[in-house]
Amino acid sequence: MNTSIRRRVLACFVLALAGSTVVMAKDMAVPLSVNNAHPNAPAEVKQYGSLRGHWQCEASAKQPDGSWKESPGLASWSWYYVLDGFAVQDVWQPAAASSPMGTNLRTYDAENNRWNMVWVTQTQAEFDHYTATYSDGMIVMRGDNPSRTKGVPAHAAKITFYNMTERHFDWKYEATAPATDSGWSEFSRMSCSRKS
Repeated sequence: MNTSIRRRVLACFVLALAGSTVVMAKDMAVPLSVNNAHPNAPAEVKQYGSLRGHWQCEASAKQPDGSWKESPGLASWSWYYVLDGFAVQDVWQPAAASSPMGTNLRTYDAENNRWNMVWVTQTQAEFDHYTATYSDGMIVMRGDNPSRTKGVPAHAAKITFYNMTERHFDWKYEATAPATDSGWSEFSRMSCSRKS
């Protein structure tokens, strides 16, 4: 991705957090989100684009004793085509008001056959970077995360979207030691149903 496109993507990402529009030229504003993938976008944009709309998610987390505990309430997850239909952005609103809202911006790199994405929350000072691939109806994200929360060490993350249909998808978060690809342990999971 060339520098000009990177700057445009980053500018749009920042403006999206504020619910703004992107000004492309004097007196010409372009809405950030659009209804469909652009005809000239890679066909793979529809892999995440299929989630466009609003979802409610039931979440659960693994406890220190190995049992699973459901989180109270439903989280909200909204997905949009952005950048004139060349990218996908989502906005995550957890059920707990004390947890930070976050957003991902996802672009498809056709040359390397993978997704590139950045994640940020209201309380983060920097982006987390992930890549993802699609295979057998699943999207698998990978990234290395620093320690930002007390009790959560730096780790490699693997996030999987699976059982994906028009009305439902499942999600799980696994972790292992940084820069490794074995010994994965699942720490959280969600089941999401479409609202609209």
